[in-house]
Order: sequence, then C-alpha cells, then structure tokens
Amino acid sequence: MNKIIVNKDLFPIFNFLFEKDLLFEKNNFIKGNVFNKNIILEFDSMLLRLSKSNLKKFLNNSFWNKQNISTPFGNPSFIFVKSNNSSDVKNYSINNRNYLIISNYLDYLMLNKNNSPIHYNLWKSFLSNSKGSILYFLIKKTNGKEKSSLLQRGLKLSDHRVKKLSASNLPVDLILKSDLFDSSNNSIRRIIIKRLGYIKIVDKIFGKSDKIDIDLAIKYISFDYKFIDYLNITEESSKKILQKMEESKISKFVLYNVIIKLLSYISDKEIAYYIDFSKNSRKISNYIQMRLS
Repeated sequence: MNKIIVNKDLFPIFNFLFEKDLLFEKNNFIKGNVFNKNIILEFDSMLLRLSKSNLKKFLNNSFWNKQNISTPFGNPSFIFVKSNNSSDVKNYSINNRNYLIISNYLDYLMLNKNNSPIHYNLWKSFLSNSKGSILYFLIKKTNGKEKSSLLQRGLKLSDHRVKKLSASNLPVDLILKSDLFDSSNNSIRRIIIKRLGYIKIVDKIFGKSDKIDIDLAIKYISFDYKFIDYLNITEESSKKILQKMEESKISKFVLYNVIIKLLSYISDKEIAYYIDFSKNSRKISNYIQMRLS
C-alpha cells in the first residue's frame, strides 16, 4: 500500500484527488482526456488557497514519483493518506485515474496563465517545484525555453520516466555532462547508446588511457557486449575481466556473448584454462571446443 504522509493543510487536496478518482469509475466524470470543468475549477481553487510553502510541498510530494501515468487497467491501487499533525487518516482503493485530473488541470493552467496574475504565479511554481508525474506532463505539454529548463531539471531527479524524456530530448553536449551514464535503468542506457554511439560513451567513461578500469568494463560490457569492440582490450585485460567475472559469479548463461568475445583475445595455447566457463552454456562450450580442435 502506498503511504502519503502530509501536513494538515495538504490533507484535503490529496483526499480530493482520490475521491474524484473513485467518482470517475462510478460516474464517468472524466472520460479519456476530456476534463469535467467543475472538478478542474474546484481543484484550482484548492491550489490557490495553499500557501507558497504548502504548494511546494504538494508539488514535491514523493507520491508523484509513484503515480501511474498510463491508462490504468487491472487491479486497483491502495492509498493510505495520513496527516502528520492530526488524527486525520483515510484509506482509498483507487484506479490510478487521478493523473487525468493533473494532466487536464495543466491544460487549464496553460490557458489561463497569461490572463491571470495568480495563475501565472501558480504556473511558475509548477515549473520550478514539480517532480515525478507532474513534471512528466509539464515536459510533454511545454515548448521552447520552458521545456528545455524542465528537461535539464529532470536530469537531477530520480524519476526514470522524466529522465527518459531528458535523455531523448536534450542536446548531446548536455547529456555528456550529465550522470545519465550511471543510470541503472536499461531503457535510459539504450537511449544514450542510440543518441551518442559507443565511441563517445567510451571516451566519456574510460577516457583516452590505455589502462582499462576492470569494474567499469564489466559494468558496460555486461549490459551490451558490443562495447568490447570499442575498448582497448588486450589479452592481459581480457584475462583480468574474465577472472573478475568468475569471482563475482556472473551468469555465464546470460552473458555468453560477452564471454565468447573476451575469450577471442585469449591465445590458443591458454584457451584450455577457461574450460570452466563452458559449464551451463552450450555456446561457450562449442566455442572452446572449436578453439581446441
């Protein structure tokens, strides 16, 4: 169950979102991407009544990192909302459709920000303080300098959905200065490889030195064995990498392409010493037997 712990002033607005989520299921207040004006206006009124600090806390709440932003099907989510300075507690079984309220409210805010000073200030607060799913929708809906600024801010946040947008849209020179290379998310890594290519990534991670950082090499070639072709692999470094992989009990079955590629750097005289790598992998076994014949 997701837990949302908020102060007493934010308790009503989160409850509103989840109550309307339930109403959507029962009464079709929102259908597709068409919003019901009354819900949006009420939500707007609640946001405008928040103090600056509470608005920032609302936009920064960790819930937005977890909120489902795709069309929800299947089992509902369970939300536990508690005020940290009162006895207010509520439990909800929701269908994750409250994201439609957020998405459509942003459309409303974009239409009104240039005609209303209070909505302009509210818009600026959304741009500066949002995270997670709110930031995701903002990036999708904005253009120009606003979009660029949001994408750059997304680089510093933990939400993978936002980072994927940053990786896909930011200029290459900004990506090269970022920490996206260290992402644990495979989708982000694939985007980086596609946009930059292996050579630029190797230059960024390993530099121009002839010496290879063995741990870094294992990290990158385990993700994509094609990195081996762009690293300064020698027979000596190949032996060190294979030894480290053996010690760390990395799956030889999953990484057979990596191991076979590394074994290709080993001389015919020494290939027999690596026969243990053929256990649990017919492809590695066939390769070594071919080299021994």
